[in-house]
Amino acid sequence: MCVIYVLQPGIMLPMEYIENSTWNNEHGYGIAIRNSKTKNIRVVKDCPKNGNDPTVIFKILKDNVKHQRIVHVRNRTEGEISLQNTQPISLMTTEDGVELFFAHNGTIHEYGDAYFRKTEIWGQHTIPEEFKDTSDS
Repeated sequence: MCVIYVLQPGIMLPMEYIENSTWNNEHGYGIAIRNSKTKNIRVVKDCPKNGNDPTVIFKILKDNVKHQRIVHVRNRTEGEISLQNTQPISLMTTEDGVELFFAHNGTIHEYGDAYFRKTEIWGQHTIPEEFKDTSDS
């Protein structure tokens, strides 16, 4: 299974946590960094052929310690090992410019065939429905 960390500004994970996470989850990582001043989100992803390097992830987290960070370290259960399957995934941007990202732990089994269970496809068909404005209904 994957590992997901949500780190508030000023909080840093000990290197041993990151090492343990990457040794058990070697199939890519993604870090969403929310700028504390601008509120803009930048996503850094990699899917190294030789597995995740904890020193690289630690440096990204430390260099951005003043900002909120959401880390997803992947262990492949289904789907190929690729950047496309590395989370977080940008699902949509609302009309007012809010971008919605998605990361999860495990495989989405309850939603039809293997194509529809792909995180990006599932999110495009499922998540946006939850955010539609129904106040006029």
